[in-house]
Amino acid sequence: MGAPPFPFARPSVTEPPVEYARLRAQEPVSRVTTNSGEPAWLVTRYEDIRFVLSDLRFGVRAPGAAAATEDSLFQDPPGHTRLRRLVSKAFTVRGVEALRPKVQDLAKRLAGDLAAAGPPADLVEIFAFPMSIGVITELLGVPVVDQADFRRWSEAILSLDAFSQEEVMAAGKSLDEYCAGLIADKQRNPGPDLLSDLISVREEDNDRLNERELLTMAESILIAGYVTAGNTIGLGALTLLTHPQDYLELVEDPSLVPGAIEEILRYASEIGGLVRIAQEDVRIGEVLIKAGDTVIAPPACANRDEQRFPDSGRFDRTRPANLHLAFGHGVHHCLGAAVGRLELQEAFTALTQTFPTLRLAVPVDELPQRAGLLDQGPSALPVAW
Repeated sequence: MGAPPFPFARPSVTEPPVEYARLRAQEPVSRVTTNSGEPAWLVTRYEDIRFVLSDLRFGVRAPGAAAATEDSLFQDPPGHTRLRRLVSKAFTVRGVEALRPKVQDLAKRLAGDLAAAGPPADLVEIFAFPMSIGVITELLGVPVVDQADFRRWSEAILSLDAFSQEEVMAAGKSLDEYCAGLIADKQRNPGPDLLSDLISVREEDNDRLNERELLTMAESILIAGYVTAGNTIGLGALTLLTHPQDYLELVEDPSLVPGAIEEILRYASEIGGLVRIAQEDVRIGEVLIKAGDTVIAPPACANRDEQRFPDSGRFDRTRPANLHLAFGHGVHHCLGAAVGRLELQEAFTALTQTFPTLRLAVPVDELPQRAGLLDQGPSALPVAW
């Protein structure tokens, strides 16, 4: 029998694939077949996934494939080190925290839109995705009137099979052209935004991002921030609404929201398997991974490992030492983690304070699931109050 196809299907929008638990117990390093039909290794235990994501013997490109002219963070050191050092200068804690008042205002406004639309109202369409696109475009300094275009292009580019190849290519071309124009405008008229910061940041030796690097970085931040954050808000809301006592406790004490966010990230994150390529022969447990082999390391699978998170299938917002891998690990740990946390905190603070009696308007098993995209979550979340 051939290797099973990956990614695995989820039994429902609230449950991880059943294969994860079985493989962790019986075959923690196993063979799978990717969407492209190529073979790969799948690691399913927390420690093994963390090892693959942190050990530099696993890279994001095949051995010898990285070129000196790479323009994205999707490359291995030393090129990745230089780019990340430059980009990190624009992601300072103070800079991210300065966003909070605007993110608070956005969350409150969208909560008002949700209230005006229902009940019942679709939390995903009216709140979750407008919140994620609003935050990421505010961060980059993208005009509000262009957000709908960004959303359409992002979803097409992240498509597995939800869009045709022609639609994906057209979206990529449109995004390239738009971002190039936006960068040119920011170069002439810089503002208090991340894109302007990325343009201006430079090292003491005068190293700075070139035009192509700026373009690629802007597009990467936009796409990664939009879809992943939108899905996490939707999944987080679903998680809290299926744990009503936890939701009520957040209503009564908003200071509990940050801790709840960390458990949502562990329990409900649905980030697809991160892909690494062995740069040399490496042994994981009893399995020898050969140089050039593809390895898939899913953070969502690591986050449900009973050896690391006892009673991992239970949502516990007071869980101690919650060292989940929702933002990845190692040199490619998500640069936008602080932005993501801020966004989730303000989103759920606004929801719990605006809707103290929020509840699902349909049974959980009737919720539709997003399909054909890298990150999955509920495609609609009807709620009432």
